[in-house]
Amino acid sequence: MSDSSPDIAGLIAEATELQWVNCVIIAGTALVLYEYFITFSTEIQEIWNSKFTGARVLFCLTRYFYLFYLVFNCATNFSPIASKMVVADLTLWPKS
Repeated sequence: MSDSSPDIAGLIAEATELQWVNCVIIAGTALVLYEYFITFSTEIQEIWNSKFTGARVLFCLTRYFYLFYLVFNCATNFSPIASKMVVADLTLWPKS
């Protein structure tokens, strides 16, 4: 029989790292969403009431693509029904 304590220690270390990563993702998402909410009234005044320009298009693409990415990332990372294969195929980062 082999000693399984290195296996258990590795699993504990991996679970701790995964928990840390999940906490960082949640905290970062909360900060970004908070910024979106507090600047939304200014966005309506400055962006939506202005004429249609390239800067307005660029602003909307960057702002709302990132919001979509955050929601998608949280949904795939924290959904209990998303399999690893589906998440790996849909992520924007290269597979390791």
